Amino acid sequence: MVYTCIVMYKKSILEIQLRRERELSKAKEKFEDALRRNPELLSVEKELRESVLKDAKDEKTASLKTQKLNKSRDEILLKMGITKKELEPPFKCKSCFDTGIFNKSVCDCAKVLALNSTVNIGIPLYNFKDFNPSLFEEEVRKHTIKIFANVQKIVSAFPNDTRRIITVLGPTGTGKTFLAGCVANEFLHKNYSVTAITAFDFVNRALSYHTTFDEDKMYYLSPLLDSDLLIIDDLGTEPILKNVSLEYLFLVLNERMRNDCLTFINSNLDAASLKARYGERIYSRISDQNIAYPTLLKGNDIRRLEKR
Repeated sequence: MVYTCIVMYKKSILEIQLRRERELSKAKEKFEDALRRNPELLSVEKELRESVLKDAKDEKTASLKTQKLNKSRDEILLKMGITKKELEPPFKCKSCFDTGIFNKSVCDCAKVLALNSTVNIGIPLYNFKDFNPSLFEEEVRKHTIKIFANVQKIVSAFPNDTRRIITVLGPTGTGKTFLAGCVANEFLHKNYSVTAITAFDFVNRALSYHTTFDEDKMYYLSPLLDSDLLIIDDLGTEPILKNVSLEYLFLVLNERMRNDCLTFINSNLDAASLKARYGERIYSRISDQNIAYPTLLKGNDIRRLEKR
């Protein structure tokens, strides 16, 4: 993730820092309440603080007395049913220690929090476990099972699988959006960042970036470039805008491959129509089997079959 948009990420950085402050405040209140309820604990704590101050004045590490007092305090707390973890909440992120900043840049934990919002996930989420092969006609069932299994394998292996684009073509109602929702859900469960949008929304964001000239313009493009997973649903339904649609699609695909991110594209178009609409440059990216998994879901609309 090399692109940053401070406008988009600073809210998540603040949220992470506030969350840490709330955890520490809650722990402090719990300990102070324990001190009020237990005179023995209060006495040990006072003695411990004096011992720690003396150690600091003498410029030495924890003395034997300090160590014994620490042990006594922990034993009293344990008898009260209070664990050390409750009083010293562990960091949720070991990279930034819950500051949201790592190596003077936005930590991945803050990016995940910012990107995995309802604003950036505009398709329904599903689960691979809910895939029901019986919904598909017998002549395409085995083929469909194989595709779902192959996609799940790529997703499970990420980032170790070399393929960085999954392209799923097929008629309406053959399970493309369901498969996309399964992929998105799998990434979210692994705490990866996800942006899942329609092709129409993709063009809207690209157009907003293209026509905005203030310093906050990366707000529109960052999710498309930064997310570990980008899903473009229903490619082929969006308008082709001059200097926008094709140019930004190529840019995003190219940059995401360079940064080892995964892109999932589905479309109702067939391969020939896709190539005619988007040109050789884009088509070669999404169909090259060295870097992509291009596939075709077949059959009739399962939603109509269910109504029979």
